[in-house]
Amino acid sequence: MKFMRLFPGLRTGLAAGAGAVLAIGVQGGAGASTLVFGGLGKTCYQLAKAGQDTPDALKACTIAIEEEAMIPKDRAATYVNRGVIRTNRKEWPAALEDFREAQEINPALGEAYVSEGVVHAYQQRYPEAIAAIDRGLSLRLAEPEKAYFNRGVARLGMNNVRGAYEDYKKAAELKPDWLLAQERLSWFVVSSAPR
Repeated sequence: MKFMRLFPGLRTGLAAGAGAVLAIGVQGGAGASTLVFGGLGKTCYQLAKAGQDTPDALKACTIAIEEEAMIPKDRAATYVNRGVIRTNRKEWPAALEDFREAQEINPALGEAYVSEGVVHAYQQRYPEAIAAIDRGLSLRLAEPEKAYFNRGVARLGMNNVRGAYEDYKKAAELKPDWLLAQERLSWFVVSSAPR
């Protein structure tokens, strides 16, 4: 099979957040969130999931991290959620710091790695983005379709058209009603290679 990108001049856009609210914040809906029960940690989750990037949203997450008693799983998720907000604010170093803190607290939190990958993709550091997202995909994810979508963005950034197509296709298979993934698939023309 031969894969051609239908819109070769179109810039790739990242999807929104993962895990605690994955970190791909440009086009809402492609990120994942990690639910935290109760208090400002839950508020931070809701704000990140909604794509908020206001100073108040950031402050709610910071207060939750600094002042609330949480089990390690929830603290790691709150770091991811704050990192998602920071990603949406284009505060790349601070977002990466939050995702790495989450990884240290809970190495099994796949969304922390996928979110890190999103930041790398925003920075056009595609090999690092793919490596981080692959690590996240090797773990349990609440919304794996967002990881595949975001890896597709990074692969397209590296001109790996076949890989991007396969990732967008997998994202659409996992969530058939996701319009953003369907739209990305429409960017491609698949034809049989001449023999």
